[in-house]
Amino acid sequence: MSNISVDLPFPVANGAGTPVDVSAMGANKTIVCGGTFKGASVTVQASVDGGSTWGPVHTFAGQGDKKILDLAAEFMRVVVRGRKTAVPFSANCDVGSSDDGSTFASLPLPALNGPGAAVDISGMGVLSTIIAGGDFGGASLTVEISQDDVDYAPCGVSFTGSGGLATQEVSANWARVNVQGRRSSVPFTATIAMGSANDASGGGASAIVAYGEIYADDNGVGQGPLAIGSWTKLITPSSDGLQTAPGVVNDAANQQILVEQSGVYEVEYNASVEVVQSNTGGSIRFGVQVDGAPAAPNVQTYLPTTGGGNPARDIGIAGLLNLPGGGNVVDVAALQGGSTDHGILIRYYNLHLHRIGDVQT
Repeated sequence: MSNISVDLPFPVANGAGTPVDVSAMGANKTIVCGGTFKGASVTVQASVDGGSTWGPVHTFAGQGDKKILDLAAEFMRVVVRGRKTAVPFSANCDVGSSDDGSTFASLPLPALNGPGAAVDISGMGVLSTIIAGGDFGGASLTVEISQDDVDYAPCGVSFTGSGGLATQEVSANWARVNVQGRRSSVPFTATIAMGSANDASGGGASAIVAYGEIYADDNGVGQGPLAIGSWTKLITPSSDGLQTAPGVVNDAANQQILVEQSGVYEVEYNASVEVVQSNTGGSIRFGVQVDGAPAAPNVQTYLPTTGGGNPARDIGIAGLLNLPGGGNVVDVAALQGGSTDHGILIRYYNLHLHRIGDVQT
């Protein structure tokens, strides 16, 4: 085994750069983004279906940094947003990994609702990245696995309304997609595929990753894919602090992380948040939730506000979650601080869970 690296080309302006084949790489990847790009963001994306469908891996805002993560990918690329010709832009991005390689499979969808055709994944590795794309408003895609192609159970990856990217350990012989909530009158353009790293070292005891993004144009209007996670744009006391604002992405139909295995998990959350409306100041609390309830005081952070038009600022949460029951739903929510009304815009975020041990009693 040896290490290999690739350079991800940048576009000449905003948009996507040229994809690079990374199928020869193993699971554990180090992404190094260098340079400065004030006011702009650089999002690294991955594909497991030959470059037809893309999911966000990590976003660097304003300046470069390093990110180490587990990911099976066939192609990777960068997407630049917010770049202005009057502002200096100097950025580069490299990805390094082992040469263990990965394998890939598309998961067929049914004609309407129910399970699609099963795919033999017995020759694929354990650490898997699943990417869904397209629009499927009101419907959900749940990946199910089986050892005997008879009895199936959810593997812990599900997408609702729109696509995304999830990475976790999948040890099974068969996989399929179960579609629910699809209506013939609603456009349905979903696709879903998975990639698995050939090496056995990635993922630790259990790694579950969800990455998503909401980005904005110069008018503060939400654009792009529906984010993974429980998000709100407008926070008002009249609706328990959760209400989406008009004119932005409606993420009421969210995609959380379903954690099927009990245990103690490290949780890491990073985001870039802009306050676009604040009637009386105050603060906004961002916190990790388990099954819709605040998880613990050590996994939340506060964003002070002084009125509308605040610049975007980075926030971060890190801590431990004790999930005793299995089957827990983990997401991040923005909750009201005090009795004020706030409009917020999440430019990007990522949420990462890593199992480090058994349940603490």
